[in-house]
Amino acid sequence: RNLEKEQDFIQRVSAQSPNDIVNFDVRGTLITVKRSTLRIFKDSQLSRQFDNATWPSQNTNATSVKQWSYQQVVDWAKHQAEIPDEVVGLFEENKVTGLELLAFGREDLKE
Repeated sequence: RNLEKEQDFIQRVSAQSPNDIVNFDVRGTLITVKRSTLRIFKDSQLSRQFDNATWPSQNTNATSVKQWSYQQVVDWAKHQAEIPDEVVGLFEENKVTGLELLAFGREDLKE
């Protein structure tokens, strides 16, 4: 059951445009959210910061998931509640990069 949740989560994240996913480091805790979530309250500072007119100019230095090193994949996976520690360990042991993570299919993750 946990593997199915993990697979669904990875499918949802990898199907998004890299510009629609925002990664934050909040006091050492990595948080990944959809930009649309940050824009729920239209008059908020977050909404203004991540609106369509402002976001592209601010996002020029963001690293695409496709360019993540295996350590970035492991760091990200450690902070995802849906990904079991066993899977995080496998990502680290096999040095799975961002490009490889995106290439995984559902069957690959079951193995």
